Amino acid sequence: MTMLIAHAAYQYDDASDCDMILKVCKGSGNGGEEGYGTPLTNEELTAFKHYIDDMTFVGSKIKCISCPGDILYVNSIVYYDDNYITADQAASNVKAALVKYVENLDYNSYIYYQAIVDAIQAVDNIKFVDSETSISVRQYNPETQSYGEKQNVRDIFRLYAGYAKFMDEDDRSTLTTVGCSNKMEALASTFNLKFVPQSSI
Repeated sequence: MTMLIAHAAYQYDDASDCDMILKVCKGSGNGGEEGYGTPLTNEELTAFKHYIDDMTFVGSKIKCISCPGDILYVNSIVYYDDNYITADQAASNVKAALVKYVENLDYNSYIYYQAIVDAIQAVDNIKFVDSETSISVRQYNPETQSYGEKQNVRDIFRLYAGYAKFMDEDDRSTLTTVGCSNKMEALASTFNLKFVPQSSI
């Protein structure tokens, strides 16, 4: 069996009964969402585990995992300069900036709350991001073979899968957007990203 492992990383986990956790994934060119990684198939992961077992010292326990990416959600009201761009343009530019942010993350790195806010704030003609912005993540559980509940990101967290994406398990974007005329309208919206013109303040 031939496979291409694009990324690998290890970490120690005091809560686990193994000596080390080894994370691996293939690149986006192996069937993954553009810009994201993709997990090994069950057959590929089994073959990889056998390979690692053959390389490991007797008595050592290495847990190999290859999971679908952590799913990110950003819930925010974003104010844009309506003298220069429309709500649709603001939404398109912010979505592109957030996707680029996760694409450029190092494998098995940390996600920082402030870094995501900064990625939005850095977009041209975005004036500021509401202070009540919330960021959450859902992580894949290999034992149940399903995603868990949302967890709030307050400051920092490590990616369990090693990489993140703004696509849910049904391949739907988690970056849902809508233009609103003012903050009150935005607060009533069920969309994740609400874009409000600065002139409404």
